[in-house]
Amino acid sequence: RVFANVFLSGSAIVLFLSERCATCHQLAAGLPRPLPAALWIVFEARTAASAAALLERYGLASHPRVVTDAGGEIAASIGLHITPAGFRVENGVITFATSVPSTRYLTSILPETFRLREAG
Repeated sequence: RVFANVFLSGSAIVLFLSERCATCHQLAAGLPRPLPAALWIVFEARTAASAAALLERYGLASHPRVVTDAGGEIAASIGLHITPAGFRVENGVITFATSVPSTRYLTSILPETFRLREAG
């Protein structure tokens, strides 16, 4: 339900981050700004208050493609026990999952988006 738009958006990466992961904090701090159109983020935190503080710290508060996962319910629902992790979604199907050790790697796996010109 949370990611209905991901499954309609063609190709995207859903990045799972956790407040208990140092690499996740480094990734959040180093995310390109503005966020790439093909990137969605789930930030897992112990409580809604700690999730809100994290999003504020990293400038991600109220971003439409950033979701908090207070208590880890989203991650648990898909059996995810490691972070940072990225899932590539293409045309509504998860096509692969990977650990995401750095922003450089994240950038390398993001789907490219571009606009086509009208002919003529």
